[in-house]
Amino acid sequence: MSEFDAREHVQEAAEHAEGRGLKWIPIAAAVVAVLAALTNLQSNQRSTQALIAKNEAIADLTHASDTYNYYQAKSIKEEVYKAFEAAQGKRVPALQKVVDHEESSKQPVLEKAREFDKAAAEANERSEHYLHSHEILEIGVTFLEVGIVVLSISALTGTIVLPLIAGVATLVGLGFALAGLFV
Repeated sequence: MSEFDAREHVQEAAEHAEGRGLKWIPIAAAVVAVLAALTNLQSNQRSTQALIAKNEAIADLTHASDTYNYYQAKSIKEEVYKAFEAAQGKRVPALQKVVDHEESSKQPVLEKAREFDKAAAEANERSEHYLHSHEILEIGVTFLEVGIVVLSISALTGTIVLPLIAGVATLVGLGFALAGLFV
């Protein structure tokens, strides 16, 4: 019969307890990884929205520029006909009809150009908003990824300090993620 070795049994029990105590770490790392993936998805969507809004701003600005050019062309046409009429020294009904038409039809063109300008400014503002949200979400993703790495290291080392650090990084990451979503 073998002799009972208390030290061996205590060490074996400690190893089993340590193994059971660390079972939650891979699960926690998986949960944090899912949160990081979801936050990254939102970040990518905000980035895409920022690009779409910026493209809309560029398109609206191009339309505004074209419309302003059209307004200027109408103004030039009006002035050319006025100058031609002035050079004649008398009112020419056909020329006056063109002048009147250009004068009355250019105002709606100017208003349309201003609408395009306003739409471009709004789209640009939306783009900036989405970009700001994207940047905050990316900070959140970074902290969540740090949490995953620190949790993974803590599974290898068995120390209690690293899971606490990972928990803090995860909470900070979640804070940034929520801030980025609701900005």
